[in-house]
Amino acid sequence: CVLYEMLAGRRAFDGETASDCIAAVIGREPDWTAIPDTVPRNAIRLLKRCLEKEPLQRLRDIGDARLELDEALDSQVEAEPMARSKPRVAAVGVAGLLAGASIAAGVYALFRHPPATPPVTRFAISMVPGEVLSPAGTSVRLSADGAQLAWVGANVTGRTQLYSRHLNQFDAKPVEGASGVGSPFFSPDGRWIGYTHPGSRTIRKLALSGGAPVIICPFESTGPANWARPDEIFGNVQYPGTIVRIPAAGGAPAPVTKLDVAKDEKVHSRPALLPGGKAVLFAIGAGGMDTWDDGRIAVQSLETGERKILIEGGMAPMYSPTGHIVYARDGKLLAVPFDIKRLAVTGPPAVVLSGVFMCVNTGAAHYSLAENGTLAYAPGVVLGGRRQLVWVDRQGKEETLPVPQRAYLHPRLSPDARRLAVEIEGPTHDFWSWDFERAVLSKVTLEGSSHWPLWTPDGSHLTYRRWLNGSFSMWWMPSDRSGTPERLTEIGKMQSASSWSPDGRVIAFTQVSPDTGADVYVMNIDNRTPRAFVQTRFAEGSPRFSPDGRYIAYTSNESGRNDIYVQAYPGPGAKIQVSTEGGTDPVWKRNGGELYYRDGDKMMVAGVSTSGSFNASKPRLLWSGQYAHGLGSACGPPGTTSSNYDITADGERFLMIKHEEEAPRRINVVVNWTEELKRAAQ
Repeated sequence: CVLYEMLAGRRAFDGETASDCIAAVIGREPDWTAIPDTVPRNAIRLLKRCLEKEPLQRLRDIGDARLELDEALDSQVEAEPMARSKPRVAAVGVAGLLAGASIAAGVYALFRHPPATPPVTRFAISMVPGEVLSPAGTSVRLSADGAQLAWVGANVTGRTQLYSRHLNQFDAKPVEGASGVGSPFFSPDGRWIGYTHPGSRTIRKLALSGGAPVIICPFESTGPANWARPDEIFGNVQYPGTIVRIPAAGGAPAPVTKLDVAKDEKVHSRPALLPGGKAVLFAIGAGGMDTWDDGRIAVQSLETGERKILIEGGMAPMYSPTGHIVYARDGKLLAVPFDIKRLAVTGPPAVVLSGVFMCVNTGAAHYSLAENGTLAYAPGVVLGGRRQLVWVDRQGKEETLPVPQRAYLHPRLSPDARRLAVEIEGPTHDFWSWDFERAVLSKVTLEGSSHWPLWTPDGSHLTYRRWLNGSFSMWWMPSDRSGTPERLTEIGKMQSASSWSPDGRVIAFTQVSPDTGADVYVMNIDNRTPRAFVQTRFAEGSPRFSPDGRYIAYTSNESGRNDIYVQAYPGPGAKIQVSTEGGTDPVWKRNGGELYYRDGDKMMVAGVSTSGSFNASKPRLLWSGQYAHGLGSACGPPGTTSSNYDITADGERFLMIKHEEEAPRRINVVVNWTEELKRAAQ
């Protein structure tokens, strides 16, 4: 306002009383015609932005004005002829211009000689009691300006909730309408938050000011997205898959990168658009990689399509305003100097931070770097291959199996209890067979996209789900590998086999649709036509046939939490809730009489009878122990849809997955962290 008065020779907002002045500030614009024509246009534009009434459009401080001050000072003033101007007006214009130039020069001089570097400041944000940071996806994200932080919390059953917090405020708030969330990301202006929603297999956005979620596009991957431009999101929407552009307003994704089949590339993920918007960083996962520590980091020009491999061995790249590429490997953040014009690494990597929570199976590193140099990260261990198969008896006593530590998931005992089928995950997924007598672990599938093995009742075949053409479909193959795999049905998408009827004629499985999410289906192997058994707007999964084939137990979240239900097969029939305080992963005792399920770390059991109508006793605690639920798996937590353990036929021993890995319960925030990066990377 002072500068306007000096240039125009009058007040920007005037009135007879203080109330009149306030009303003028709120309701009127200054008279811009009062400023002489001799004042540079850049200076007038700068004044207008300083006095803009809309807060989001107004310059917040002198730092935002620096570029416009440069332009105003460098512009040559082309004065109009002054002959027709009154002497007083001309004098005021010249005086105002000189005064404005003096003020601008003073501010410019301030930036020419900036104050001492602001200090590095640290603080921690704790999770909600009873929750940890969700290991699936990438759960920590800062807004571009570093003012807001979002993260995903998860309870022990895998239920997730999105939270956000302005860093200048004390409290975090759950984002209303954003539960069951995967990876979050902010719009460039920080007014929207996008996120993956694994339950509905969609990418969604939600205005932080309130309102209902908006579906942007279908989504079949666990990788995060990057809202890099106001109208465009970069991400990976399927596995195997590449980086795509997604219209922020919704619409079909358009491809950006292409898999190099000759190098057995499986996925491009975690894109980061470079400043200027002319190139994108991303990570590459390929066959033969045991973990994402073996991943490659590439850059691709969005103008020419030319791609370069920048780093061998790493994941989750981000660009730092210091001119470095920051990436993750083995629980550490590393930085390499990077020439953004030549798209080339110009020096060796240096470790700039240790103890970052990450998962080498999913390629998720839980950190985020804002454009203003603020870093947010989850401190913790490296999730991945340190899982162990163990027996646990009914008293909770543990016995380790003599198998190597690997990234095990979904163990399934053969009907004769002589073999074990188990998935091993990483950048690729296959399942393996363990021979108890011979102590041999052998690979069964070779495609790199096979999950969730399941024996047929006679042990002759292994059923599994396979990723093919953008969806999971059900397959089976001879368990002795004497024949080729066969697809069980061409009808339906996103299918996961869970249980066979005792006679081997009907398979119960989970199928996912955008409209109703996860539902329970059954299919007769003779006609191979699926039909819905339980289909609602809630999530249902993990269906298990009773030993006599008359009932199916399954998990549903219709009560607002996961609980165990039993319904008669083939139906219709009454639906009986078995669990009393929540539960997942039902498994029947193979010779009948008991139904087991998990309630967090508690193994629960209910006595059951299926001889007439179904009857169940009150559940009781069998034992409690911290065994893997699959929260850190590349395919997301089993929770509603699949159990992560098995039981011997007599119900005396439980085959569990033990891990010495715990998700963090806090997020560390480091303001001005890039100053530390520069020192560490020297």
